[in-house]
Amino acid sequence: MEPLESKETESRRYHPPGRHNPLWRHNLLWRNMGESVIYSLIAGGVFVYLLFSYGLASRAALWTDYLFFGLTACGAAVIGGLAFGFLRGYRLRGRLEDLTEAMRQLETGSLGPPLPEMGDDEIGRLARQLERIRRKWEEQVMSLQRLTASLADMETRARMNAALEERQRLARELHDSVSQQLFAISMTATAVRRTLDQDFERARRQVELIEEMAAAAQSEMRALLLHLRPVQLAGKPLALAVRELVAEMRAKVPMEIALDIDEDLPLNRGVENHLFRLLQEAMSNTFRHARASRMEIFLKRRGDAVQLLVQDNGVGFDPRAKRQTSYGLTNMEERVNELGGSLHIASAPGKGTRVDIRVPLVKGDAPPGTAAGGDAQAEVPVRSVAGGEASAVPSADGDARAEAPAAEAAGGKSPGEAQRVEGAGGETPSDAPAGVPPAGAAGGGAHGGAPVAQDAGGMTNPDAAGGTNHAEGGKAPREGG
Repeated sequence: MEPLESKETESRRYHPPGRHNPLWRHNLLWRNMGESVIYSLIAGGVFVYLLFSYGLASRAALWTDYLFFGLTACGAAVIGGLAFGFLRGYRLRGRLEDLTEAMRQLETGSLGPPLPEMGDDEIGRLARQLERIRRKWEEQVMSLQRLTASLADMETRARMNAALEERQRLARELHDSVSQQLFAISMTATAVRRTLDQDFERARRQVELIEEMAAAAQSEMRALLLHLRPVQLAGKPLALAVRELVAEMRAKVPMEIALDIDEDLPLNRGVENHLFRLLQEAMSNTFRHARASRMEIFLKRRGDAVQLLVQDNGVGFDPRAKRQTSYGLTNMEERVNELGGSLHIASAPGKGTRVDIRVPLVKGDAPPGTAAGGDAQAEVPVRSVAGGEASAVPSADGDARAEAPAAEAAGGKSPGEAQRVEGAGGETPSDAPAGVPPAGAAGGGAHGGAPVAQDAGGMTNPDAAGGTNHAEGGKAPREGG
C-alpha cells in the first residue's frame, strides 16, 4: 500500500491527508465498512449458535437446511455491516474533512467560515476548540490591522511634525542670522552713502565691514543649505558619501578641509545615517561660527568603537555658555545618545573647537591585531603644532606615550583657560584643557592628557591609532583646533 503522507519535492512542504486525497477518503470508508462486517458476522455467528444450542430449531432441519440458513445469515450480516459501515464512515469522513479544511485554512493564513456544531463526542469537542482558536486568531488579525493603520497614521503625523519643526527651525535660523546680517549690511550701506563725501577713510572702513558681513551671511546660507541635504545615504557606503560631501564643501567654502577615513567600517545603515548627520551638523557649526581657515575630519575605527573627530582652528567658544542655547549641540547629543555613544566637545575662545564622537561597535567585531584590552599599540611619528618633531612609542603596558613636548596652539593663551564639555558620555572636570582628546566610549582608550599633534602631511593624528596617550613633556598640548 502506498504511504498516506505525501511531500512536494520542490517546496518541501508537508501536505496532510484531506479532501483532495482520495486514498485517505476510501481508506476511511473501507475501514469502517470492514469493521462493521466483522462485528455483524460475529453477532450472526453468536445468534446461530444460540439458536441451535437451545433447541429452538428442529434437528431434522438442522442438517437439511444448515447450509442454506448459514449462507443466508452470513450474507445478511455482510450486507447489513457494509450498509452500516458505509453510512457511519461517510458521516465521520464529512466531519473530519470539515476539521481538516479548517486547519488547512488556518495554516495558510485564511480564517474561513465558522465551523458548524458537530455534536458532543470527541470530534465535536475538537471542532469547538478549533472554532475558539479561529475566533481568537480573527480577533488578533483585526487588532493587528487596526494597529498597522494606527502606526501608519502616527508615522504620517510624525513626518508632518518633523517637517514643520524643521521649517520653523530654518525660519528661526534665517531670521536670527542671515536676515539680521542683511539688515546690518543695508544700514551700513546707507551710512556709506552719507559719509563718502565727508570722511572717505571712515567710508572705506564701512565698506570693509560690509564685505565681512556679506561673507558671514554667505557662510550662514551655506551652512543652512548643508542641513537641507538628505539624511539617507541612498545606498552609498558611508565613506563614499563623506568624501562626496567634503569634495562639495571644498568647492563651495574657502576653507582647507583635511579628511582621513577608514573605508570598511562594520556599521549598519541606521548608525551610518546618524554619523553622516552628525558630521553635517559639526561641519555646519564650523562654517557658521568658527571663522576657521582649516578643518580636519577623522572617521576611524578605534578598538571596539568608531570615532568621528571634527576639529578646526577657528575662534572657538565657551561650551558651557553655548550648550544651553545651541539647538545644534543639543541635537548632536540626542543623536549620540540614541547610538549609545559619547560626545566630547573641547573649545575655548580663540583656541578652536574639537568635536569627538565615539560609537561602540557590536561585540565581537574587534579588529585583528588589537590587544586584549582593545587598545592597539602604535608607533607613529608625529609633528607638533609649532613644527617640532615628536614621536609616539608604545610603552610596556601598551599605552602610547609622547616623548617630545607639544607646542602651544596659536593665540598665546595657556591651556588652562580652555574648557571642555562632555555630552552623553560622563562628567568632565571644568579645568580640562581644550585640545585634550576626551576619554573614548566603548574601548576607545584615549586619556585626557594626550597632546594633539600633526603628522608630516599636516593632518592631526588623534589618539595614535586608538592607543591610550599620555603627555610626558610637561608642556601645554595643542588647543582644540
